[in-house]
Amino acid sequence: MPHSCGPHADSDRVGLNNSGPLLLLLLALLLLLTASCESTHYGTALREDSAEAYLRFLARYPEGEHSEEARKRLERLRYWEARRADRPLAYNQYLQRYPNGTFAEACRKRLAGLALGRARTPADLELILERYPETEQAREAERRLPRLLAREALASNDPTRSQRFLARFQASPEAGAVREHLAALRYRGLPDRFVALEAFVDEYPGTPQAREALSRLERLLADAVLESRDPGELERFRARFPKSARLEELATLVRQEQRGRAIARLDLEALKGLPEDGDLLFLRRWCGARPRPCAALRADASRAAPWRPRQTPDELRRQAYAADPRQAWIAMDILAWSRTESAADLLLELVGSERLSTVWSAERALGAWLDGEAVGPRRRWIFRRLARAHRTANPDEAQRRAHLILSARGGDGEAALATLRGLAAGGSHQLAAAYLLGLWEGRRGPRKSVGRSTLARFTEAARARLKWLREAFPAELHVDSLFSAILAERELFALGEAMRVIRARGSAAGLDDVAHEADGLLVDWHRRLAGVSAASRTAKAGAGPASAPATFVPASVPSVREEVTRHEQGRGAALKRVRAVGRAGKLVAAALCRRAAVAPPGCTQ
Repeated sequence: MPHSCGPHADSDRVGLNNSGPLLLLLLALLLLLTASCESTHYGTALREDSAEAYLRFLARYPEGEHSEEARKRLERLRYWEARRADRPLAYNQYLQRYPNGTFAEACRKRLAGLALGRARTPADLELILERYPETEQAREAERRLPRLLAREALASNDPTRSQRFLARFQASPEAGAVREHLAALRYRGLPDRFVALEAFVDEYPGTPQAREALSRLERLLADAVLESRDPGELERFRARFPKSARLEELATLVRQEQRGRAIARLDLEALKGLPEDGDLLFLRRWCGARPRPCAALRADASRAAPWRPRQTPDELRRQAYAADPRQAWIAMDILAWSRTESAADLLLELVGSERLSTVWSAERALGAWLDGEAVGPRRRWIFRRLARAHRTANPDEAQRRAHLILSARGGDGEAALATLRGLAAGGSHQLAAAYLLGLWEGRRGPRKSVGRSTLARFTEAARARLKWLREAFPAELHVDSLFSAILAERELFALGEAMRVIRARGSAAGLDDVAHEADGLLVDWHRRLAGVSAASRTAKAGAGPASAPATFVPASVPSVREEVTRHEQGRGAALKRVRAVGRAGKLVAAALCRRAAVAPPGCTQ
């Protein structure tokens, strides 16, 4: 019978009842026949040498003797098919079938090469870096990428493109040109402010724009020295521009100012530290020989000079933090008339308080101080304070900075208003922040009125504060509880004043009710406190407690305006008395008339 490679060859000849040895023999013959058939089919696939032939063979003999070799030949054929096509699709088809195949790395390299050849944009190069890392093509893409990104950044007026480039390729050859481009973009809107100019110079050193900014900064600092004639401003200028051509001129002006101030005050200690000339030598000798006339001349010179508080800065700081709010309010009002930045610094510090009685008075005093300053110095002080770095963020600082930002912008500052709204939503600063928020809402916009939500929050906080004060006021008022009752009275007075300010900008029924209740409560407390105060005076005259207040002085809105007015009205007469004291008086009078921002009457004589 002819030989057959079919799957049923000779199977009809095998009987189930054959003996064991015969069955084994027949099985061996069947295996030999099968192997012979596989070899025959594999030989046919080799002669054809196509993917289809190998696929047919593997479909028939997936685990055969030649299956592994067939798979390798099939993989090689598919790789060469991809090479002949030399297109991304062909290589990707190979990689889909054989991700870890013999030719997988070669395919990836060729794909990277094709992508690099087509790359025209930074996005194309970024894709090569992402898909084919650690290849020669990726290294080439990484070399080309900065040049293309720099070209895009230089062609754009969007500074964020340049910023992103410099953050990524700070050390690239193109970084210098991009940095100059970014400096030019930033310089266009650079304001004439110390902090902004200094930050720009530090951020873009060596650029043409930095040199221009440095020139503007020098001019600004010089103007500050010219305006203030202050040694501190001069040192600031000297530290920044030690080789400036204007330094000697400015130093001379500051020395002249110091000389004028020392003569105007007849300050002998300050005179000792100044370069000696004929006038200074005469004044020192005259005061040394005539101590009493010198003291009288110094007193009249003080009366002829602009008003200054009698208290020292340290004394005013202590009083501003006094336990009795009334003393603190008086100190804050004095600070409002003190034409020094340290006074404004202290008032700003107090604006950050969580106590309404402190914020009510400090905001009022700081506003008066700012109104009394010229535009230039006022703006410089505000921006210097805004530029200060702070280690931690806290409600005090947030409230303080928000108020300062609104002061700088005339109430237009949504971020600052949002900060106050957040503080007014709850917490220890709720009442104080709601008060400041109401003030600024009532100062901005055409309607100049407080918003309903702000009124509601302020009313809620004021009602809670009033309830707390009613509970804090001693039920049984006597000498020992007098001080606690007085503190409650001060707080109630401040609450009433704050409500009056807010009600003038936006009345609400709830707030009107709270204000009416507070007014009635204050009248009752004043009556009771006056009676206990009279009793305390009687007790103090006898054997009463030494700690009891001698008398009760009701809270009131402080004002040193009358004192300042009286002083200003008497400056002309004081100047006449100064002039009458011979050569010494004429020297002091001339210094007073030259250095006073507001000269006293009689300076034109």
